[in-house]
Amino acid sequence: MSQERETLLKVWTILGILGALIILYITGIAFIFDSHTPLNSILHHGAAFVIFLLFILHTW
Repeated sequence: MSQERETLLKVWTILGILGALIILYITGIAFIFDSHTPLNSILHHGAAFVIFLLFILHTW
């Protein structure tokens, strides 16, 4: 049962990283096209922070 939980946690972690990378990519494109809004900035920095935290969780 523990192995199942660990595998499930790793799968959700990887999916979270991929989702955050997509948000990071989209908001990065918005910055390139001079679409600077506070929401884009918050999403961009938040996604980078989430990726950082999930990589730590994944390696743990």
